[in-house]
Amino acid sequence: MTALEYRNQAIKWLESGDENLAKTVYAFIKAYKDDGEGDWWSVISDQEKEFIQASLQQLDAGKGISNSEVRKDIDVFLKKA
Repeated sequence: MTALEYRNQAIKWLESGDENLAKTVYAFIKAYKDDGEGDWWSVISDQEKEFIQASLQQLDAGKGISNSEVRKDIDVFLKKA
């Protein structure tokens, strides 16, 4: 997609009237503009932060699945679909 296509799609989504979407998009853009790096951690919910932290703990404990394993499963799935 081009930058203009991204912009137009974002506008369509925002015009849908979804207040939560509008607030989330605003928060992400504001965070990006304020620090120049787009630190999304400050705009996600506590529940999302807890999920991410639990996921990182699982990875540290060796309970993760490698990207290559996931890709293999996806390739198998797509060939069957």
